[in-house]
Amino acid sequence: MVKQAKSENNDVGKHNLFTGLKGFIPLLIFLAAMLSVYFNLGTSGIFESAEGRYASIARKMADTGDWLTPRLNDMKYFAKPPVTYWLGALGIKIFGANEFGVRFFLPVAAGLTALGTFFIGRLFFGTLVGLLSAMLLCTSLFFQLAFRGFTSDPFLTAAETFMVLVLFLYLNRPQDKYKYLFWASVSLCFMIKGPPSLLPLPGLIIAAIYTGQKQALKSLFTFYKGITLFLVFGLGWYIIVSFQNPGLLKYFILNETFLRVFSQAHSHSAPFYYFFALIPVAIFPWLGLFFTSLTQQIEEFTEAPTSTYLLLWIAFPLLIFSFSQSKIPAYIMPLMVPIAILTAEGIKRTFFEHNSVALRNSRWHCIGISALTALSGVIMSYWGYLNFNGAKKIGQMAIFGGIFWLFCALIILAFVLKASRKGVLIIIAAIIPGFMLFVLPYLDGSEPYQGNNRLPSQHVFLKQIAKALPATQKLLFVDNTLKSWYFYTGKNAVACGIPADDDYNGREINSPENFVDKKDTLQNIKPDTMLIILENSIPETENIIGKKLNVIIGDGEWKLAQTGSSSVK
Repeated sequence: MVKQAKSENNDVGKHNLFTGLKGFIPLLIFLAAMLSVYFNLGTSGIFESAEGRYASIARKMADTGDWLTPRLNDMKYFAKPPVTYWLGALGIKIFGANEFGVRFFLPVAAGLTALGTFFIGRLFFGTLVGLLSAMLLCTSLFFQLAFRGFTSDPFLTAAETFMVLVLFLYLNRPQDKYKYLFWASVSLCFMIKGPPSLLPLPGLIIAAIYTGQKQALKSLFTFYKGITLFLVFGLGWYIIVSFQNPGLLKYFILNETFLRVFSQAHSHSAPFYYFFALIPVAIFPWLGLFFTSLTQQIEEFTEAPTSTYLLLWIAFPLLIFSFSQSKIPAYIMPLMVPIAILTAEGIKRTFFEHNSVALRNSRWHCIGISALTALSGVIMSYWGYLNFNGAKKIGQMAIFGGIFWLFCALIILAFVLKASRKGVLIIIAAIIPGFMLFVLPYLDGSEPYQGNNRLPSQHVFLKQIAKALPATQKLLFVDNTLKSWYFYTGKNAVACGIPADDDYNGREINSPENFVDKKDTLQNIKPDTMLIILENSIPETENIIGKKLNVIIGDGEWKLAQTGSSSVK
């Protein structure tokens, strides 16, 4: 890896336009990535259900001061380690229990991820590719969407990026300081998402062995001070809470690791090819350049150590995720870093080398990107037109966003005619951030978008309830819960008709008073108890109670209802 990186650096030096700015480039990258995510960060409500769950747990931590035990609706909830909750709770402590507060550290994670991407790209291929890697990452569709949701994955992406960066720095120059930093970053990753956070390492270890770094790896993984660091800071929380909660260790190993991979217990199943189909969408608008660069890197897999590292960094986690029975789009967020670096190296070859082949390839790439952008713009505008009557706000956004993409496509073609490859890159980089400028200021997350479908934030409904009802009002969820309930109301809720989530976060072990028997509860419900209920659950609930329900407040499918005086006929 080291020889390849040095050789590439010398080539890139011919194109270095940033000599006077070298000291400022990392700071500029960090600020650009961070500020792009800060833009309208608190405009939209908290989305159900994952973000609502994380946000409610974070607020519970901030309210109670119990930073050790995550709680959802007053139940112990150990599905994820606490670092994400800590960051959300800290943001709430600083800015209050609002959307901006709980999401405050997401842009910091975005900036750190872009910064780490730059450093790895520079280490592999030089300053230009490092800069292109960070630019490509920040202007991709998935980055701009995924770093706005308060879950563990954005923070994991930042931590994993630095874990891999430190590993490469160590392999490039084996020193004890990198050993300490590596094991510290491993500990942080493990405290963000547990065993899945270490998935990049097997592929990179194989690559290191293949490229002759076996002795350096042996020294790193037998470094007892680093292992001790991991045992204390990476496993310490797990050990403490496992002693405090009998059965929790089994839950960590069985439910959150084994069953998530080998069973459909977590209800997130998808076809094997799911992530292979998702990656081209995630990397938009750079997908054509990604496929070209991927082909080049595969051809050089056995010859160029950088290709070996990049491809195995991507391939091993991707195969594990694809074979896993639980598939969520955010799983591939950390893979966007090697994908960005791989694609950026292809951009350097295509847009910054002065030969007839590079000129011809860049022209065809630009025409392809222009055509894809134009097609996407037409489809989006047409979809907005079709759904304008039922979803005016979303329809307007789609129409104007589509028109913006059509203009981008035309400007790309204009730069192609002018043979300005650098100008084309600037316009391509503006496609997604420019679109976000149209969308974010006007999106609150609860808008209808097609038929009866709505964006999955219930913040308007929950804020109405929190404002209208007294603190002593008795409330009961029926058949389902809103995970952002506690975040917006600061109240625990009793629920009925909801099965236990799993063996540990179940009603038998955790707070059984919050999960009561449905039929018995509803048949004996008191008139002053209000129900938070989905519209399709109302008929069955009325039959059990024997009386009609009067809807007081409603937003989409969710209703706040109270038992009426008339009987069900």
